[in-house]
Amino acid sequence: MKRAAEIIEYLSRPDASHAVLLAPNAPPVTRTFRGVEVALNVVMDAGDIYDTLKALLSMAGHHDEEPVRESGTFSFSMPSVGRFRVHYATQRGSKVARVAVIPYTIPDLAHVCADPEAARQASAVVGSAKSGIIAVTGPDGTCNNALVYALLRELNQSQRFVIYIIERALTFLVAHGESIIIQTELGSDIDTLEKGLANAFMFEPNVVFVGDVRATDSIPSLMHAVGAGMLTIVSSVAITGEHMINQYAPQSLAGGTVSDAFVRCAIRVTPLADGRLAVHVRDLSGEGGRPS
Repeated sequence: MKRAAEIIEYLSRPDASHAVLLAPNAPPVTRTFRGVEVALNVVMDAGDIYDTLKALLSMAGHHDEEPVRESGTFSFSMPSVGRFRVHYATQRGSKVARVAVIPYTIPDLAHVCADPEAARQASAVVGSAKSGIIAVTGPDGTCNNALVYALLRELNQSQRFVIYIIERALTFLVAHGESIIIQTELGSDIDTLEKGLANAFMFEPNVVFVGDVRATDSIPSLMHAVGAGMLTIVSSVAITGEHMINQYAPQSLAGGTVSDAFVRCAIRVTPLADGRLAVHVRDLSGEGGRPS
């Protein structure tokens, strides 16, 4: 049985996760900060997944008579919802698939943050900082990025900036507002976060967002972005805010030295049961850019 319509309906909900995993003889599941959870209360067999893939492929413009290959990736867009991307593979003759959506609609900051005062503090720091690093950390990358995008949404509505976004997988699709938005995705557009950030210099952005930084990532251009006067927002799950601050300590650059106050703010994000975020904002500009 085709479950394409139900999966799209689920992913189109504003409170849903951004991806669903389909495996034979199991219900569709999604990953949240609480772990793996059932998305649809139905068990899909191998035939259901195959039929669902065929239906999704037809939405991407494939002809019904075309066979489903052993593995592949395809995408399609739905107005007012977003861009859907499907990855699938074969295990022991049956298909497994991941269906993800990159939404167009970014929640506003008041909806994302549980505490209005924390939302005001985060907005004030991002709105007033002209350069330096803002470190956003927490246990779930989607939640971290949801906060960053809500902050960028405010800038896009109020400031005439160039905003450059680099992520492993885009969380939202952003339309130009007052600002010009450039979005780059790891794997699709670039090979590494470092290469993506190096490319940013050609566009001279006011704000750069580097999403999902990991402990193994080497991004020397972060310091060059700071030295060039770009406000650089960095989010990470695996790296704590203090470790990130220490990792990108001031170092000598060609043409000068970065001041000790290069880290403007450390923001800690904690998902709550109601789907909103507890946000702790620590303004480090008065602490010399270093943790006390």
